[in-house]
Amino acid sequence: MKLQQAANVPEFITFAQAATLLSISLRQFRRLVDGGKVPYVKVSERAPRVRVGDLNDYLNSVTVRHG
Repeated sequence: MKLQQAANVPEFITFAQAATLLSISLRQFRRLVDGGKVPYVKVSERAPRVRVGDLNDYLNSVTVRHG
């Protein structure tokens, strides 16, 4: 069964999922978070999550465009 995303409710992913999407190690991703480059949400002490939109914003901010 697939869950539908409610309006105005962001989709959250784990740090490991975010690292995989960026094709980097979990350690490298944690460095981005610790450096304040990617914000995260503390769902609980052991369950930090990243909003997919925030991850997209980070990617847009580091994208090099030649023009």
